[in-house]
Amino acid sequence: ALRTLEGRFVFFWGVYRAHSRSEDELVFPALENKDELHNVSHSYTLDHEHEAELFVEVDACLRDLREHAGLAGDEGGVDGEKVHDAMEAKVTDRKMDPKKRATIMEVERRLQ
Repeated sequence: ALRTLEGRFVFFWGVYRAHSRSEDELVFPALENKDELHNVSHSYTLDHEHEAELFVEVDACLRDLREHAGLAGDEGGVDGEKVHDAMEAKVTDRKMDPKKRATIMEVERRLQ
């Protein structure tokens, strides 16, 4: 059951990342170009940063559950270079706390 939950979590986080990345790279810049909607997207960008932190917290909970279930060394052969590079490019441009950024990037590396 834990592996099923982890699989669903990884899938959901992937969908979330694709969704937020498309908003950050396509939708929000287009909105910012409209005079009536200038500065509207900033709060949504902050939401994305906060949501990424929440995903990190859920991942930590799943890691604790895995450890208590005796699966601590079973990471599933995850390789996250491509996602890490994309996510790094995304968050580097923002003024996110470096410690939070590092934590998010570490979880991104493990999940992919």
